Amino acid sequence: MSNLHSATQPNRRKAIRLANANATIWAFGNGLTSTALISSLALELGAGFGGIAWIIAAPKLVGILRIAAPQLIQVFGNRRWFCVLCYLVSALVLGILPPLCLPGLLPSRQASLIALIVCWSVYHLFQYLGTVALWDWYADLFPPKIRGRFIGTRQRWLSAGQLIGLLMAGSINHWFRQSYPVAERWEIYCYLAVVGAILMIVAIDPLIWMPDFSRLKPKATSWYDFLSPLTQPNMRRLMIYGLCFSTANGLSSSLMFLYLYKTLGFTLILLLGIPALMRFGQSAVSPAIGRYVDQHGCKNIMIAAQVAVAFGPLLFVFGTAGVVMAYVVWISYAVLNICLPTIILNYSDSQHSANNVAGYFAVTGVAFGIAAILGGYLSNYFVPGDFRTTPSSFTLYFVFAWVLRTLCVIPLCFLLKPNQASRTSP
Repeated sequence: MSNLHSATQPNRRKAIRLANANATIWAFGNGLTSTALISSLALELGAGFGGIAWIIAAPKLVGILRIAAPQLIQVFGNRRWFCVLCYLVSALVLGILPPLCLPGLLPSRQASLIALIVCWSVYHLFQYLGTVALWDWYADLFPPKIRGRFIGTRQRWLSAGQLIGLLMAGSINHWFRQSYPVAERWEIYCYLAVVGAILMIVAIDPLIWMPDFSRLKPKATSWYDFLSPLTQPNMRRLMIYGLCFSTANGLSSSLMFLYLYKTLGFTLILLLGIPALMRFGQSAVSPAIGRYVDQHGCKNIMIAAQVAVAFGPLLFVFGTAGVVMAYVVWISYAVLNICLPTIILNYSDSQHSANNVAGYFAVTGVAFGIAAILGGYLSNYFVPGDFRTTPSSFTLYFVFAWVLRTLCVIPLCFLLKPNQASRTSP
């Protein structure tokens, strides 16, 4: 009997409970240390547009290294402990980020900003490596017939944890500013980041006890093993979509945070509270999406979701009310968050699931990072710096974002079902 078949129903139910516990606690910590909070900290350190662009892009660029994760797992010799160690290092790096970046500790605020970007990138890199191992682990625990439902339920708890974290971060920041009006804003950002890191360490405990029924997979012995996302017809088509969407997002997202923070004057509680509304909606709909995916597949629902999420930037044109409407529309991101890992694992045999997960997210992440930096130069064309205090001056930029993201529907139309292309032969 194979190791996979030894995953009995009681053990699989135990795995689901522990996976959901891990997702909830980790997401709670992640909500306390969101990109919006780190970007706000960077602005307090004197970052301009370039600094914010690097905070967005740098983690994606270093993420190319996750392509080595399957081989690193083999060298380490134990998938569970590789995953645990990566998440532990990631959380520890996040924990040292605030004290390392305190104004006055390093020679200048510019040095503090550079240290922030480096720590933020290393934190994400180890998180990415651990996540490759985790999805490979899930591929062995949950067969295709229930995979969508598992990922949908996990996404519910992930969104719920982020919702709590975002609301708590916004509320604590508001209380801190009311109670200590003369204190520097960066102080509360640092406290939140440290607490978030502690929660991420606590989230490791369920992984230590989660069943793992498979032994290590055969070592990669050919270029096909490393390049499996490019050598399989189904993965190639998915990669084309991923590259298109990542590039469109990168090119058209560089000004969004500054638009909210500077042009519309959003406080941190709004920057965190409005996305919390989106997380609430995603938590509510995720299990139903997972059931739909198991019954009907991913293609049609992904096309509908892509059209919906592409419409979000266009709503920004209407100011604060439009931003709220955009985040309501972006509840549709739950579909992509569930479908992408589901379809990648369904396209993969047991030997190549880690390679496919690592390859897809490494390449698309780098595409996003490069596009985000290029988008910075384009933003100067669409919205010159002297006009960034006027919301109406962003109209062309947001129309550009809507068009780019809508065009990404085209490659989705050519996705194959898992049984329409071989998953095991080059």
